[in-house]
Amino acid sequence: MYLCAVLPAILLTYTPATLEAQQTIEKIEMGFDGKVVLGRWVPFTVTVAGPLQASRLQVETLDGDAVPVNYLQFVGGSQLQYRGLVRMGRVSGITVRLAMVIDNSEARQQGQTQRVMAERRFSLEELQQDHEFLPGTTRMTAVVGLQQAEDVDVFSIDKSLADVTVAITDADALPDHPLGWDAIGAMIIVPRAMPRLALEMQGGFDLQPAQAQAIVTWAARGGDVLLCGGLHAADWFGKGSPLQELAPGPFVENTVTGDTGAIELLVGSNEQLATGGGPELPLSVFDVPESAVESRIGTRSLIARRAFGFGTVSFVATDFAEQPLRGWNGRRKLLSAAMGLADAASSNEETRQTGRVSHIGYEDIVGQLRAALDRFQNVSFITFTSVALLITLFILAVGPGDYLFLRRLIGGRMELTWVSFTLLSLAFCGLAIGLAAWTKSSSTEINQVEIIDIDARDGTTRGNLWANLYSPGTGSYDLALPSSLSQFGALRDSWVSWQGLPGSGLGGMQSTTDRGLYRRSYESKAEPLESTAGGETWTTTLHGIPMQNASTKMLTGQWTGQFDDDLISNLRRSASTDALFGTITNPFPFELADCMLMYGDWVYLLERPLRAHETIVVEDDMREKTIVAYFTRRSKQGDDDVNTAWDPSDTNLSRILQLMMFHEAIGGRSWCRLTHDFQPSIDLSRQLGLGQAVLTGRMPRVTTRLLVNDEPFASYDKELTMFRVVFPVEKDTARRR
Repeated sequence: MYLCAVLPAILLTYTPATLEAQQTIEKIEMGFDGKVVLGRWVPFTVTVAGPLQASRLQVETLDGDAVPVNYLQFVGGSQLQYRGLVRMGRVSGITVRLAMVIDNSEARQQGQTQRVMAERRFSLEELQQDHEFLPGTTRMTAVVGLQQAEDVDVFSIDKSLADVTVAITDADALPDHPLGWDAIGAMIIVPRAMPRLALEMQGGFDLQPAQAQAIVTWAARGGDVLLCGGLHAADWFGKGSPLQELAPGPFVENTVTGDTGAIELLVGSNEQLATGGGPELPLSVFDVPESAVESRIGTRSLIARRAFGFGTVSFVATDFAEQPLRGWNGRRKLLSAAMGLADAASSNEETRQTGRVSHIGYEDIVGQLRAALDRFQNVSFITFTSVALLITLFILAVGPGDYLFLRRLIGGRMELTWVSFTLLSLAFCGLAIGLAAWTKSSSTEINQVEIIDIDARDGTTRGNLWANLYSPGTGSYDLALPSSLSQFGALRDSWVSWQGLPGSGLGGMQSTTDRGLYRRSYESKAEPLESTAGGETWTTTLHGIPMQNASTKMLTGQWTGQFDDDLISNLRRSASTDALFGTITNPFPFELADCMLMYGDWVYLLERPLRAHETIVVEDDMREKTIVAYFTRRSKQGDDDVNTAWDPSDTNLSRILQLMMFHEAIGGRSWCRLTHDFQPSIDLSRQLGLGQAVLTGRMPRVTTRLLVNDEPFASYDKELTMFRVVFPVEKDTARRR
């Protein structure tokens, strides 16, 4: 009878309209060329069968801890395709929903805030037909502007420099927000025909202003871009072009040359590039400042490189996709040199080290930071030894202890074992509960560190933070970044999200373990703040994060802002020795500890705190050492220079952040045995060789206080802010050291 009553209701639920809505969503395309890097933001496109009116787009997947997270983005209008950004923490299926907001009093009273217009669950098997899920430390290079996807092989470099190279042949695949390029480590731009209006010609690469601005902003925030020459270089990088800001200088002309001896010498090739009967080498000539030129072909610049914000922009004057360079055997070496990777590719020598580096569950430096932030002063770990000892004592007590007690002291009344066993069990349960209560805090706590970077040329500021939230009991949390900071004004493009652990170790994003106890999802909401000349700005917040009793949640965030106070320096380098001299001023109204000024291969140490707004003279107030010798604590042992091995279990937050900030300059993986491929834009090592000096210092408190359940969090357990100010350095021709 019950089945007969319920079955009609079930059938009525699945009306033809409902079934049609479920079939409305045709497909989802994620990442670049179907490649999705775990733990990174990637663009996605949802295609529907016909025009569909929706105001909310929701994509549900798993975060790095295998907890369901629902990415909510606001859309508008009747569309055939909906675009957005998503992060996947575990390889899993995903659910896509398109909904309309219901905004009336009756709906609010009933708790119905939206009506689902279409919904579809994509199984993992479906997704894997068109997608490949890659580890979080994958180094991906995107080649933008190719005519055919097959041409991407022309831009493939050694696997040690890029794990994956993807081709983007259609401008529709480009994200229109810089966060969409999060999975890309380097970008190569190959200019091809760019129609001024979409209807003027078929084909070409119709780069839209928002997409171009996203590339420029991504580069300024730490991206690595290589611009290639070609017939259409002026359309992409010339005056009035979408990517003019990236250009090495004003465009002059396109020409050809048959004198390629300088290129052959540069890469050490015995094969002639331009032969007498073959095609000449095409060149795009730009008026490049002398300071940016790295190599020439005749009087023209062949390779140029300059700092661009916190990133780098390189330029090579020729087109790798055209002959004669396309079929030349030295092409890969020239490409590596153009990207500034030739030294990294050829250097296999590792410095002798003392000490022992052990494998402790992670291979990237962000894993060590995560482990250090997981230690709270008021929370103690109950070791396996303690648990084993407690179990052993319980067995001894209820076994031989209970027997001897009843036999010797109670006069052999063995029937009383039911009473003694119960009392012993209750006592040990109480002991276990008391031990658990004693080892954990009774209040919510946060460990947080952040790195704040300021470009002295224009005051552009970016902040990166990592936080570990401890919950004493079962509950849920809302998290957000503040809308403004006292030193940096209103924040732009601020977002906070979960932080995953790259790798296949315990808790890693490639782990095959099932999700935890919580099946309830939480929400990651992305909302536009405003539209400006630089594009649309966003803020991303988290709502309803489920937390278990005495559990932690690792979080990460990023924001951009503007530092409007004076950034004063007078730094110059000696033309004869490359030594640094001049003055710098602390731009902050507070004291900085452990101050260092890094330039080239050198670090200048201030062996006292730098007072608020204090000006110091580099050559008089700071002690000079090589970067490698200082950070690796190099010492003499006999006739050898020996570096102290990096300890991957060290929990010193200042040391870990220093390694993240200058990983490549300190020695990279060859010294610390840890990669820095999960969040490589944090590393400013390349700035040190491009006419920039970086002042670093720390403050023992955080600048960006998280909003927890809409209130600024006040009581941090561990907190630390590292500041970096990037100052320009001029060449001095009059002074010598």
